Amino acid sequence: TTSLNGTITVTPKVQTAFEISVSDTSLPVGGGSDITVAIPEKTGATNGIFTLKYDASKVKFENSMVCKALDGAMVEVNESEPGKITIAFIKNDGVLAGGDAVKLFFSGLTAGKTDVELYVTEFSKTPGFNKPMVIPTTAVNGTITVTPKKEISFDINGDGVINTSDLVLVKKCILIDPAITPEVMKKADINQNGVVNVLDLIRIVRYILG
Repeated sequence: TTSLNGTITVTPKVQTAFEISVSDTSLPVGGGSDITVAIPEKTGATNGIFTLKYDASKVKFENSMVCKALDGAMVEVNESEPGKITIAFIKNDGVLAGGDAVKLFFSGLTAGKTDVELYVTEFSKTPGFNKPMVIPTTAVNGTITVTPKKEISFDINGDGVINTSDLVLVKKCILIDPAITPEVMKKADINQNGVVNVLDLIRIVRYILG
């Protein structure tokens, strides 16, 4: 008889990396908006430390809010220096519901775009008193776009004075007077929503009345 040997190859188990992401947002100079750090669900993570880096000449960090994914956790959000924020959490019962973890609120300083780079220092779980188990992750950066502040001009006729003459022109635009030029129509759209209507009229009246 002839014996034929076989081979059994055992390959390491490949762990799927969980995605931790930062959302995108846009805001005008002088305005405000928020970005969100989101974490995956059912990881059981009990500890986490994230660092976010951004261009502090474009935006200013104002404050933060803990969201549902870290409900019941001890969370610390610290701006250690302009352009660098550290988020740390401890959740004894582990992260079971994913989604928004922390919202960060910013105000716009100068027009431009800044990447919000995410670095995951720690994302692990500690079953009982055992050694912490590292949870594999991938980090997805976000972007904040700061748009120029729109200048509002109530001088519809361009004579350097804002008075009832400008108010009359806005009324004519609303009534679609055929004598109105496209340039005047554009200036009369004071709130820049693409339509000249009573809202524009109200704004110029308030401006004239002070």
